[in-house]
Amino acid sequence: MGIIYRVTIPEREKPKSWRLVACWRVQLTAIELEKTETGKRLKWVFQTRDKQHTIVGYTEYSTHYKSECAKWVRAVMNKNCLPKQVDLEQLIGNEVNCWFHIVPQEDGTKQLVAHDLDNYKVGRW
Repeated sequence: MGIIYRVTIPEREKPKSWRLVACWRVQLTAIELEKTETGKRLKWVFQTRDKQHTIVGYTEYSTHYKSECAKWVRAVMNKNCLPKQVDLEQLIGNEVNCWFHIVPQEDGTKQLVAHDLDNYKVGRW
């Protein structure tokens, strides 16, 4: 029931830039602050219900209400507006729909990269 869209990856060769977009119901397992070349970023780690796949996404470290970070917090909290203070640790364990790319790597593995979150229930579209 965790899969909203069933995804099959073709076995034939794809260009290195090939990406497939899918959406799964996932659980937030960790939020970590990382220093990157572009500054501080939040690393969001999600796991599928069957614990078979891990999906990682990054947002800027911003408290502005229009930021991608605020949008993801609202989705994980399942609320339209943010409270005055948010403890990110309390978000861990919540479920959300995660839109992600399946990105083939040079070593033959596939990386799951989150690019958007929402909390619409299946069938609401």
